[in-house]
Amino acid sequence: MRNLILIILYALIGLLDNFAFGRIAESLEKDTLLVPTVVRRNVLTDERISIKPHTDTIGDDAEISRFAIPSVLIGYGLVTPLIPGLKNIDYSTKRMVNRHIHRRMRIDDFIQYAPSVGVYALEFAGLTPTHNLKQRTLVMATSHLLMGAVVQGMKHSFKVQRPDGSNYKSFPSGHTATAFVGAHILHREYKDECPWIGVAGYAVATTIGIFRVLNKKHWVSDVLTGAGIGILSTEMGYLLLPKVENWFRTASIAKGVKIQRVSYEDGDGVRLTYKF
Repeated sequence: MRNLILIILYALIGLLDNFAFGRIAESLEKDTLLVPTVVRRNVLTDERISIKPHTDTIGDDAEISRFAIPSVLIGYGLVTPLIPGLKNIDYSTKRMVNRHIHRRMRIDDFIQYAPSVGVYALEFAGLTPTHNLKQRTLVMATSHLLMGAVVQGMKHSFKVQRPDGSNYKSFPSGHTATAFVGAHILHREYKDECPWIGVAGYAVATTIGIFRVLNKKHWVSDVLTGAGIGILSTEMGYLLLPKVENWFRTASIAKGVKIQRVSYEDGDGVRLTYKF
């Protein structure tokens, strides 16, 4: 198990290095997502401000830094079994929870989706998100698909027993990853309107992680890794948005194309039609 963890950790570091420092950036360079210049209203001061167009690429220090925090969080969970001090944090927290918590609180099963709901609900409250409804939905779907694949893959690969002993699907925390996907999208979409919206989203997501530990469903390292996966999946969702949009655009065009076999007086032929 120790060798497996080390192999996965080195693979993760190599993947981040290759991705963040330009190899995939070359393929995305021509497909950066441009957001038109818009005038926003600061909800705290009621001041009108102009937002310049920006791009979602991975080629500068500011963009690369977005991967630092989730990488550290994921790395923490991966190396915890190898470092006695970190492992002791998991077990000492479990002992404390066992002494003081004697019943399960199911709030974490429901509010894990609250940040994702807020991504759409705040627009109806009069706030202006960075991306339109279609783009936000594509980012949301892509991020959740990536997050789900990584979480389930790691659960079945590592097979860590939960603190309550119910099964061997503890690492990482799927509830926490789900909550942080919504929270990070909330931050990315409304940070220009009001930065406290993102703070509130992260606070809710962090609360989910705390409840997972209090409910004896996850270790501290599970929760931190889940948070990192949620944030990293969201960043990937934004980076892949131009590609996903282009794929849906191509698919919708192809859907309107119809090829028919037709008969003429002098033989058979093919007719190509497109329905707008």
